[in-house]
Amino acid sequence: MVKKIKRGYMKKFGFFVFVPMFLMACSRIQNISADNENIKIAHSGGFLPAVMYAAIDNGIKIPMDVYNISNSSDIAFSLLSGYLDAGFLDAETIRYFQNLNGFDDLRILGKITYPYGSTLVLRAGLDRRVSELSGLVIAAKDPNCALLSTFKTDAERFNIDLTDVEFIYMPEYTFLSALEAGIVDAAIIQGAYTTIALGEGHTVLYQSWDVEATDDCCPATVAHAALILFARNDSIDNVMPFVNYLYTTNRFSSPDTLRHAVANNTVIPFENMVGQPMPSFALADDNFLHVIVN
Repeated sequence: MVKKIKRGYMKKFGFFVFVPMFLMACSRIQNISADNENIKIAHSGGFLPAVMYAAIDNGIKIPMDVYNISNSSDIAFSLLSGYLDAGFLDAETIRYFQNLNGFDDLRILGKITYPYGSTLVLRAGLDRRVSELSGLVIAAKDPNCALLSTFKTDAERFNIDLTDVEFIYMPEYTFLSALEAGIVDAAIIQGAYTTIALGEGHTVLYQSWDVEATDDCCPATVAHAALILFARNDSIDNVMPFVNYLYTTNRFSSPDTLRHAVANNTVIPFENMVGQPMPSFALADDNFLHVIVN
């Protein structure tokens, strides 16, 4: 059973706003049903939970309710408050929540991995080739970001002139909005955002999956795991059958099977994922936490 929860609005925050944030989160997660004994699992949508979608399409035989809570912070609050038994969290959320009361009651059971991928997307409506970038304004996360460095290295190798390109720097989560508003002409994004960019009509001009995750812009945690599956300690026995389903589905599902599952369970068309690597699921435990938070 898949349920949609209204999108949260928490983006960047500090601990000094914890109380109002908690109250806001509680108001959004009250739609999580307590009327049955099904295990309650949440994810944040998109294509990264592809293996879970495939398991659901295969008829996973576990009494469970699956919620799409599109803000990872809301999922974390829901876990800490006991509304959920398990949920997928991104690395940034985990770093914020690791010191909060109740976090020690959560256990890592798995991870969804996806490679970085340095990707240059061109704004919808523009008609340029990768050899015709002169005069464009291109967004990047940081001047020294590994994604940008990979692109520049390949541009030099293929004699692509970047002399008249203006690079501006902003948080990555603002890139697609900046493209839509016409503030930038193109952006260097992570490969995981490619399907979203294509869905909004933008064009991929360049892509390389040979990115070494070694800096603050591209920390190794993201290369190892895009999402981490946490469960409450008192729910582990009930959640483990779900984890085993994910493991088995990942092992026996082809990339096209995963693409069809995403298309069946989201608004992302199958064709937007063709040629892109698909996420994979692997088992993990609490020993992985030090990789995430360091």
